[in-house]
Amino acid sequence: MDPFRKAFLDHAEIIMTKQPSKKSHLELLKLATAGLTSSDLNKPGVLRALKLRLHPDKHPQEKERATRLFQAVSHFCDACKNPSKKTSVDADVGQALPFQFHSQQDKWPHMSFTEPYYEESRFGNNIDGELDGQVATLVAYQCINARGAIAHGKSISIKFTSQQILQTEPSERHREVEVVFEDRGGYKVLETVPDIKQEIFSRGPVVSASFSFKRNDAYFFPNLKQFVTQKSLLIVGWKPTETGEAWLVQPLGRPDLKSVAAIPIGLHQFAIDDLCLAPVNSFEDTPWEPGPYLDLDLTQEVAQVWRNWKGIDYSLSVEASLELIK
Repeated sequence: MDPFRKAFLDHAEIIMTKQPSKKSHLELLKLATAGLTSSDLNKPGVLRALKLRLHPDKHPQEKERATRLFQAVSHFCDACKNPSKKTSVDADVGQALPFQFHSQQDKWPHMSFTEPYYEESRFGNNIDGELDGQVATLVAYQCINARGAIAHGKSISIKFTSQQILQTEPSERHREVEVVFEDRGGYKVLETVPDIKQEIFSRGPVVSASFSFKRNDAYFFPNLKQFVTQKSLLIVGWKPTETGEAWLVQPLGRPDLKSVAAIPIGLHQFAIDDLCLAPVNSFEDTPWEPGPYLDLDLTQEVAQVWRNWKGIDYSLSVEASLELIK
């Protein structure tokens, strides 16, 4: 498969699932015609150039996907000019998402879900199937770890581990997903299935904070018995099944395994998508590699001494630089 053609379809697909606007319109057209400005949006030929690049004949190895995008592109551009057409366009553009998708296997293979993990003997007793409140905290940090890897493009070496959570105050170990996300930049609520899919496809796993699976349910769904009363789950993708479409749910990691396979749970089943949350923070500015880091406030207002210290301005000649790297 030609990686450049695939990257082109990836970019177009992501843009066309954004909110139609002048900005997304320009971003899409620039894929085929670099250097466009907002005044060029209505120039004849720019949309045609994009459609030529999207034409299914140009993507024989991904013909079905290219066809969906080719059919949706004109509607999307119309919606960017006329927001009142948004509803009809959303249905067309929504089809541009993959038929099935696993965020780790299909897009970010460097992600890891092994930390933090739930270890019953250390985190509390599982009395009568009731998992204690620490699970919500663990799942929230499981999501943060995954998105940290996405932000930095590689497997992160510094993670939020189970041991770190265990060592915090009890009130810090038993927190809702919303509280953990709020403390680290805020969160957003994903209200529809297309919203959830688009968030997973574009930015990474999300957390279901409404899942409700009871002991009686486990009798009919033995493959889900590990989720009895667990009300927070990490959703990492979706897939078709014989009984309908399903979310792919990633269990909490285990210390004795490198990874645990994702488990399908049907859309809307057990209230899984009633309340889905995603962190607002991209974590691009969060250090995920070993230090040292200076935990100092060096802003203009606070650190005048540092700003005005002439000794920090030290010039190094080319000759001296070469001596240092010998």
